Amino acid sequence: MFYRENEEYVSPQYRRYAHKECAKNFNNIHNLAKRVLKEYYIEQRVNKNIKDFVTNGMTLKEIYDVAYYWYCVQTLEPVFPEKSQGGFGIVPYVLPKYQKYKAAEEMKKKINKGKHIKDYVNKESKKIIFEVPPIKKPRGLNFFILK
Repeated sequence: MFYRENEEYVSPQYRRYAHKECAKNFNNIHNLAKRVLKEYYIEQRVNKNIKDFVTNGMTLKEIYDVAYYWYCVQTLEPVFPEKSQGGFGIVPYVLPKYQKYKAAEEMKKKINKGKHIKDYVNKESKKIIFEVPPIKKPRGLNFFILK
């Protein structure tokens, strides 16, 4: 339940109210769709996708993260925005891949927590500067010597 008196809110439309964070995530999804789908972007299709995903238990942040992963992070598989039919219908199918990716990233963060690159760099390393010898221009060929 949403109470305007108790929580921060924004008014995206007349007589409509939303949590501040939800409105931000909703706008982020649409901005991402505009950026990656370009001329294939259909606002009503993206709104329908968002509504379907939310009713199936996904959060707006999760929808944005999965779409961002599919269109911006992963580069192994080609992405064709013209096949998207103007929306983000691919999100439920990419969700398992995104969850594996997210778990791997969290594991990396956990392993590297408290470590800094400065600990691994030798502070007393000497800089080696190579002097480049001057380059002489080759002399031109003289076939005929005229005096």
